[in-house]
Amino acid sequence: MLETAAISIPKADHTPEMRAAIAPSDALVARVLAADAMVIGTPIYNFGMPSTLKAFFDHVSRNGVTFLADETGMSGLLGDKRVVVLSAA
Repeated sequence: MLETAAISIPKADHTPEMRAAIAPSDALVARVLAADAMVIGTPIYNFGMPSTLKAFFDHVSRNGVTFLADETGMSGLLGDKRVVVLSAA
């Protein structure tokens, strides 16, 4: 619950508990931002991706950091980062 709250409010308003709760997510975001490219290898279970991959996307999807959602719509903030997805079904 603290992580959800921390994602939705500005960092300046985070409590120490929120900072601790969101630290693993911050580490994933930092890795994504620092990467030149990403390779995602995943199986397909029952016509969908595994819950762990969905959780990864939940952790790195941050408004104002990895994407921007405002009154004009949504836009990505990762630049020209190349992503390759390898899947097996």
